[in-house]
Amino acid sequence: MRPLILIHREAEAEVRAALPEARAVLHDPVFRKEWSFDERTRDFVAMLHAQVDPEVRLNDRVLMTVATQCEARAFALWLGELPAERKPWVVVCFQSDRWNRWGAEEHARQMDEFRTLAADLAALVPADQRRLLFCSPTQGLTTELAGLLRQPVAVAPMAMDYDGMETLAASRPERLDRPPRVAVVGGAREEKGSHKVRPVVRACRASGTALDFVVQLANEGLSPRDWEDLAGVATEPGVTVVHGALERHRYLRLLADSDVLLLPYDRLPYRQRGSGILAEAVAAGMPVIVPDGTWAAEQVDEGKAAGVAYAGDGPESIAAALGRCAAEIEPLRARARACAPAWMRSQSLQAFLDWMEGEIAERTTD
Repeated sequence: MRPLILIHREAEAEVRAALPEARAVLHDPVFRKEWSFDERTRDFVAMLHAQVDPEVRLNDRVLMTVATQCEARAFALWLGELPAERKPWVVVCFQSDRWNRWGAEEHARQMDEFRTLAADLAALVPADQRRLLFCSPTQGLTTELAGLLRQPVAVAPMAMDYDGMETLAASRPERLDRPPRVAVVGGAREEKGSHKVRPVVRACRASGTALDFVVQLANEGLSPRDWEDLAGVATEPGVTVVHGALERHRYLRLLADSDVLLLPYDRLPYRQRGSGILAEAVAAGMPVIVPDGTWAAEQVDEGKAAGVAYAGDGPESIAAALGRCAAEIEPLRARARACAPAWMRSQSLQAFLDWMEGEIAERTTD
């Protein structure tokens, strides 16, 4: 298939360099709160007509990989307005439940939007309904979306690229001859629990647990106070820091040099939301430390990932989980190595594309 990649017209230089064939032509009306839902949707539909109509052909695949109800409604309306001889298959992927995260008033506003979307979906002719594939990476989110949309929603594999991970997982030594090294990677945000990292390191030291840490320092929205505290982790004993975004080879090297991944996520935003960093850690053969009551903890509980799920939110609770991990590090590492191959087969870009084509084939023969 020949790809046509459309990106934001103000995309950063790094994005443009990584996607030299992409067309930087899109704008984003989705979060223009001063506009009504109808205004935001119609603006998106107009953009689709302007940018996609000249290219789209019958049975093409159109992917919206990080969707909200605004994009979902826009694609439904756009599909209904296309002539029959040029209708593609449209795959709309929801990655998180934003409507559950910002209080009762915001939840009510977004529920109104979902009711409008569900009515528009119901008004489509059956042939167009069949051409819209809704999906999410987690069972919890999929179940909730199916109720909101009143349409079938599938649990789809995470479209992850694991290039280099298989070798990394297979090359890990059988036993450690040093204290386990805990990695904290990714951009620093409050919802990811980045403000907890330094207190957790100190709680581990106070408990006497023998661990080292490597922490990536890349601010993605922490308050100045929390960012200053996180950056101060560089002064703690046994801590190595890496600054800024990482090229892939440096990121793989960091994972190769680490033994455990710590994800001190806030539970509410990650209750039924996937985690790309966790997916990479499992593929790399690493045990994970995650909060209970989340999708990440489900992977541990179901044996798809190895690690420890902790209760509570305080640094002592997280440090205690790290202590349990350190005490059981060898069996956990063995379990993590065993989980990696199946994970890479089931949660990958290839698996996602296989799911998409299988779903389309099934709907074509209905």
